Amino acid sequence: MSWFEFATPWAFLGALPLLALALWRWRRRGRGARLAWSSLRGLPARRGWRARLAWTPGALAALGLAALLVALARPREGLARTRVEEQGLAIGLVLDRSASMDEPIEDAAGQERSKLDVVKQTVARFVAGDDARPGRRGDLLGLVAFARHPEEACPPVTSPEPLLAAVDALRPVAPFLDAARRPTFDRREAAAQNPLSATAIGDALNRAVLSLAAAGAGADADGADAGKVVILLTDGENNAGVDPRAAAELAKENGVKVYSILFCERSRELVTPFGERVRVPLDDQELARRMEAPRELAQTTGGAAFFASDGAALDAVYQRIDALERIELGRVETTTFQERFALPLALGLCALCAACALESTVFRRLP
Repeated sequence: MSWFEFATPWAFLGALPLLALALWRWRRRGRGARLAWSSLRGLPARRGWRARLAWTPGALAALGLAALLVALARPREGLARTRVEEQGLAIGLVLDRSASMDEPIEDAAGQERSKLDVVKQTVARFVAGDDARPGRRGDLLGLVAFARHPEEACPPVTSPEPLLAAVDALRPVAPFLDAARRPTFDRREAAAQNPLSATAIGDALNRAVLSLAAAGAGADADGADAGKVVILLTDGENNAGVDPRAAAELAKENGVKVYSILFCERSRELVTPFGERVRVPLDDQELARRMEAPRELAQTTGGAAFFASDGAALDAVYQRIDALERIELGRVETTTFQERFALPLALGLCALCAACALESTVFRRLP
């Protein structure tokens, strides 16, 4: 259903000075210079068509000015109204890319892939959405990747495309150095452990919190806190950088809620006395010990801690976080208009031009 309105109706106030000018000229009519005649008998008794239509230029000028006022008021036709429910958060994604993230694990389809590849696939679904979730369009999203040192792979952005490209470009740190001190994934070339392949959880969390704070994240249109969240994923324990507990205090001071995810198989690798590497199941006591640090981060900041042993469990964790962290920002209404000022503008200009032409030719008056 369409409707009609004026975008700038105050333009009609311009008619007031024009009416005042017309009234002033009407009251002064006949007070100008006069030509004295001794008698009117010599003048024709009948009035010609020019005298009868002498009002035409003035009427055309008035019509032209009125049409220009209508054009200035910007008449427009409303075609459609659209209401959109908007939700939004400021989310910092913190992803571990240490060498252990290259180890295989089952994805949601039951196939073995590297941990980092499974994480990238899950995060892409979390951000872009799919049949089971709406995605995070409307959120402010940033990415911090870390091993020994954190790096801001993508600053907080409102469009998900740059973040998805940064997630797709993540690669794990090579675990070894060869004899020439070059990073390598080949154990046969290894001459030493790569010192860059550590897990600095505290440094990464600090970087994510500072990134959200520097972007001015977390304030809605009224200036109130709209919600800041860090989703931190790692497959191990902190072994470099600052204490994660100090980073959690910084997050708490800045109003950032931390969701911590431990993503690893429920087993651990042991080296036998014969040099063989074997995996043994992770008992409940050891799992509880590993979850102590993630739970402490979550409790300090008001978030939650999760354990995921494969891709399906990780996908369920992100779905749960996605459902928990939704903030209603209100309704945004958009209206589609089509401007209709062209016709009165053309009519007004044509009427003024015609009035000037007639007053200068056919209806020209002598002083």
